[in-house]
Amino acid sequence: MESTIDYFKDLKTTLERTAREPVFRQIAARFEDYISVHNPPGGSRLPDIRRVAEEFGVSIRTADLALQQLIERGICYRRPKKGTFVAAPVSPSFRICGLINQGPEPGAFADKDVTGPIYTGMTAEARKWNFDILSLSPERLDGYCANREIELAGVLLLYWSNREEILDLVRSHPELYFLFVNYDPGQFEPTAANIGAVFNDEFAGGFELAGAFAARGHRHFAIFNLELADCNYQLRKAGFREALHSFGVNPLDIHVEAPLPGNYTIEQQFRLGEELAEHHFRRHPETTALLCVNDLLATGAAHYLERNDLRDRVEISGYDNILPHLSENHHFSTMEIDFRAMGVQAIHLLARHATPDAPHILRVPPRPVFRFGQRNSSHATGGRR
Repeated sequence: MESTIDYFKDLKTTLERTAREPVFRQIAARFEDYISVHNPPGGSRLPDIRRVAEEFGVSIRTADLALQQLIERGICYRRPKKGTFVAAPVSPSFRICGLINQGPEPGAFADKDVTGPIYTGMTAEARKWNFDILSLSPERLDGYCANREIELAGVLLLYWSNREEILDLVRSHPELYFLFVNYDPGQFEPTAANIGAVFNDEFAGGFELAGAFAARGHRHFAIFNLELADCNYQLRKAGFREALHSFGVNPLDIHVEAPLPGNYTIEQQFRLGEELAEHHFRRHPETTALLCVNDLLATGAAHYLERNDLRDRVEISGYDNILPHLSENHHFSTMEIDFRAMGVQAIHLLARHATPDAPHILRVPPRPVFRFGQRNSSHATGGRR
């Protein structure tokens, strides 16, 4: 039952304006800590966005980003035109969770850079909820659904190459909840009440990276973008641009069109980064900050700048941190996707589907790894755990 009682009147609203952590995350943390300590009942209404903006002294956009963080992490939910509310706790009653992976190597997902940590997070969290994760095929799904001795919580999908196949499977099992957990394939719009997704918050990661660079005084930016079939790079770029726009900065965008979606190898992306850097810095030597949509382009760009003795005056960011040695060896900032947390949140979302406030799409915030200053200053700062 939703309550209009003001459970948040004693919430601390002071912020650390000079902290590296973005203001919207500080606000979200204030609410999360308050909810954890005071335990307001499920359905308790949070202050509306305008009140949050006024009391914390931030913009409406920043206040909305803060509340959205709580929604995406399952702590709160939002009802259009009514407000944001505390989610009710859910008892861990499910017993078995199915997992289907239709990737190029269906049985090898536990050893992969992306699906491996996702699976680790899933299994660790599933133990807390007292149910097992069972790897199965679409053909075996009917048998498990018909078995009355098994309580099937739902189905986790790690990879699916054919969108229509997955939608047919979802439609054929309206009694099950399906949850896709991986990179956002683009155009993922839930077509039924029984399908959802857990993705990395690409926009928020790009926004935080670019904002941190602009806060250091950079005003001459370039964005290196690689066009692929999915929408992740576009969301990262949009985050870059939104943050820079708030600082009054208009970056120069450099794009590369892939000959086939996703057809670039690691080595080819290294070379593309070098080629883009050579093309750009010969024309715009005043550039001091370079934002790349992935670590591979950033590494190639760093190679070019190092060879031409330009590296110490240009700060670079990549994105992903799947191969940490790239950003460490070439001393550039990056945004580390928390795949393990995506797996953990997938289990939470699957368990919470029993309530009407479960979001269809949950986006997990990445963690910043900032490496600023001269390359021989070996420190790295940011949200690493």
